[in-house]
Amino acid sequence: MKKLLALIPVALVVASGCSLRGPAAFVQETDKSFAAKNSDLSACYSEVLKTEPTASGTVDIAFTWQKKSGAFSDLNVSGGTAPQSVKDCVTKNLVGLTMYPADAQDGKGNWTFTFTSTAPATGSARGLIGPRS
Repeated sequence: MKKLLALIPVALVVASGCSLRGPAAFVQETDKSFAAKNSDLSACYSEVLKTEPTASGTVDIAFTWQKKSGAFSDLNVSGGTAPQSVKDCVTKNLVGLTMYPADAQDGKGNWTFTFTSTAPATGSARGLIGPRS
């Protein structure tokens, strides 16, 4: 049986407005929004590991939080070392994400997801989604 431990990544650069969100507050709100998708990301990664047991690496994304609506948009994989199947997990599972409350200005950010998998001698696998240092 596979076990996944999911942590949310860090590394965000943003511009925010009306609600007076500073960079630290934007990171916290983004972290909460990504946390809502954590189980979906873990499930997708678990599926990838079934066919690619050594799939691991980073997925760097760039995105915009839309002003007033809080909608997550303009998602682009901007780099990373993970195979395309893992990158697809990230993009597929972050579609439709929103941040609440929204802001009066767009917030632009970059985020790095790190996926690692190790296969102990028993044949089960562990995966980690978390920050890249």
